[in-house]
This record gives sequence, C-alpha cells and structure tokens, in this order.
Amino acid sequence: MSRTFRNGDRVRVTTIDHDGFPLSRYGIVGADSQSEEYVVVLFDDLDGSNMVDKSDVELATIENIELRLHGTDLLQDSALRASLAELWRAEATLAGISISAMFPLDSQDVDQFLLAEFTCAGEPWVVRGAIDSSSPTTVVVRADRMNRWDGFI
Repeated sequence: MSRTFRNGDRVRVTTIDHDGFPLSRYGIVGADSQSEEYVVVLFDDLDGSNMVDKSDVELATIENIELRLHGTDLLQDSALRASLAELWRAEATLAGISISAMFPLDSQDVDQFLLAEFTCAGEPWVVRGAIDSSSPTTVVVRADRMNRWDGFI
C-alpha cells in the first residue's frame, strides 16, 4: 500500500543530484495525491510545483531529519564536533521544525557522540553523530528520543 499525501503536508524529497551526492529539499504537498506514482510538491526554493516520484517523498518530521556529511574528522576533532548540533538544527529549521533551545553535550556513547539535548513537544531528545555503517567516510547527524530509564531508544 502506498503512502497517501494530502494537500498542505510538509514533506522532504530525497534524491541524488547531478554530481551523485544525496540532496534533500523541503516543500509542501500542493494537491491531494490522486496518482499511485507521483505527488505534486511546491518546493520552498522554487516558484511553481513539480511532480515528484512518491518513493522520494516522506513527511518531514523531527525523526527523519538527518545530515550526511563527508569527513570523519567532523567527529574526531572536538572543535568541529561542537558545531554539528547547530548544523542539524539549521536543517530542522529548513524542514519547518523549530528547536528553541539546545544544550550542548560532548560525550561518547559506544560508537556515537551525543552532541546536544533539547525538548520538543514536551519530549526529551538528543542529537547524535556517528559514522555511517555503510559508508565509513560519512558522518550522520540526527535526533533520537531520550528515554531516561533505558538510555536511548
């Protein structure tokens, strides 16, 4: 069963650019989805709308916003690591999600770094940075819910 998108849904479209790099763009669904294959998206950075393959579209939520950055030195160098949480927050802002206050962390949890903590909709969250298991030169920065009894979900 394919996902149904409705007019006004905030979405993220993930594709590969002309140079072969992953590209995420944000926009709003411009019409209720009638097609099984395509959805109309009004991108934030363009006038008009585009028909986009449904397989490239997902709802923009705090759980699926992530940065994929090249260079493991981003995690290994503490000065560079300190800025990753703010870069993630900038991406969240592009997605239409406001994170008002983040509190820096700099600790390592197994093979991941905990970069910051924040609260969203009354729930505690952390921003993590880790090396992508499928690409050892790529750093992935994303938010995860914090569960005070079990560590992290």
